[in-house]
Amino acid sequence: EGELSSRELQIARLVEERKSNKAIARTLSNSPRTVSTHLSNIYQKLGISSRGELADYVRAEGLTEV
Repeated sequence: EGELSSRELQIARLVEERKSNKAIARTLSNSPRTVSTHLSNIYQKLGISSRGELADYVRAEGLTEV
């Protein structure tokens, strides 16, 4: 978790909730392209390559919001 910025963590949680980039962008008042860039950074930092892997990571690390 220390590796991800707070914005990246927000996005990771929304991906875990099965939200699309468009929906995430609306939620965070961002553009889908910005969300996509954040996702690329997240994948790189965590060494993963898909939304499914990211969702698994969020659950495994207990990062879901309470």
